[in-house]
Amino acid sequence: MSTKSLSDRRQALEDCFFKEQEAKNLSRLRDELASKKKAEELGEASGIDNAQVLATLVKLDVGAGDLHALALVPLVTVAWADGSVSEPEREAILRAAHDQGVLSGTHGYQLLEAWLGNKPGADLFQSWAGYVSSLTALLDEDEVTALQENILGRANDVASAAGGILRIGAVSAAEQKALQAIADAFGN
Repeated sequence: MSTKSLSDRRQALEDCFFKEQEAKNLSRLRDELASKKKAEELGEASGIDNAQVLATLVKLDVGAGDLHALALVPLVTVAWADGSVSEPEREAILRAAHDQGVLSGTHGYQLLEAWLGNKPGADLFQSWAGYVSSLTALLDEDEVTALQENILGRANDVASAAGGILRIGAVSAAEQKALQAIADAFGN
């Protein structure tokens, strides 16, 4: 075998090796970009801005629809806690939904309006709490805290939306109990 032939074969081997490495790198880059895009979509859908939480949710294959339910069920639960949904509570929930990409005319919006018009059964919150319990078991402590703060913050906004005189008594005992049930789902 000549040195030219050996050199040609070495070059072919190198070309093949680098072509394979380039394909792997390109695939990895595509996966990273897809994960980043999905994390951005989840952030828009949920209002969560913690990159670590979003990255973990992407790894767990949590979708935007999952996050809509995750974020909105507690708001509806708090609004109905005292037996009716006030107009300010309704507006706060619809504003939160809009901020999460649940827009008028979509199936999610229609479902939310149905929940605001007719109190959902207790099984909705129980299913939500079970999902949260399972999800948080897969998250680290900081991720759980970030998710809980996001959801409880919005739920508190709804609870205090109806207000009271000079904000005294803005959150009823029933709403406080609902807020505690939401916190309990996170293991608190």
